[in-house]
Amino acid sequence: MLAAAIVHPKIKIVLPLCPEPIKKQDGQTKNDCERNAGKRFLKKFCEDHPKLGVIFIEDALSGNAPRIVDLNEANVRFILGAKAGSNKYLFGQVEKLDSEGHMNHVEQRQVVGQKISKTITHRFRYLNGLRLNAANETRINFLEYWETTERIDKNGKAQQKQQRFSWITELDIFQENLFILMRGGRARWGIENETFNMFKNQGYEFEHNFRHSYRHLSTCFGMLMILAFLVDQVQQLSCNLFQKALEKVYGMRRNLWETIRVLFDRWNFASWSQLLGAIAFPEKWTLTPVNSS
Repeated sequence: MLAAAIVHPKIKIVLPLCPEPIKKQDGQTKNDCERNAGKRFLKKFCEDHPKLGVIFIEDALSGNAPRIVDLNEANVRFILGAKAGSNKYLFGQVEKLDSEGHMNHVEQRQVVGQKISKTITHRFRYLNGLRLNAANETRINFLEYWETTERIDKNGKAQQKQQRFSWITELDIFQENLFILMRGGRARWGIENETFNMFKNQGYEFEHNFRHSYRHLSTCFGMLMILAFLVDQVQQLSCNLFQKALEKVYGMRRNLWETIRVLFDRWNFASWSQLLGAIAFPEKWTLTPVNSS
């Protein structure tokens, strides 16, 4: 399945969208692929949410001319990952232009922390209007970012860590929007950390499955799981009672589900609010045992 979620750089909660199964469509003989599923998802998304202003953030597998043509035809904005290994022409062009003094460079240093001092160096390299590859005239804007973190640990030993990211986008890049674009590009990890990781490790019991089954059973299970996750995310985003109950179990979804199972075995509940209230504020609720007459 090709999954997507609405993410924001400043908000940890994500909102999953309806996924697109990677499977043969009616009348097709060739096996389906992620690219075809991506085209279907894009078309359906634009039909379902024509006025929703979003930026499509995708990994380096999408950093190719056919995908960019699809996104441009759908009239959506995008930030796509780029890698030297799969975008050799682009990175060769960048290095050549940089050696000739045409690339833009920006560097900023940031000191954070009090007890343990930490210095973060942000370094950018960017240029608008580059060719994506030699085979066609597709033009993109290129942004590369290095984050170097230097800190002194409690033993007085210096430590250094560096991360590097590269993106292509049709958004114009200026010195004033470098941090916004960088944080937008890095928000793509929300699909991994706050979505897939949550599915696998926080009680949704999602595992890799490489078949849809004969009557689409696995597909239906996947859809239902994502729907349940969406309901939970909306509650965490907007329901104070759900938020308090989650805090009571140390912010762990798996702990919350186990607590709900235990309470269901022992007590009668008239509503979902009563159940969450019994977890969030146990001292305020009087409950009826399940076996009580």
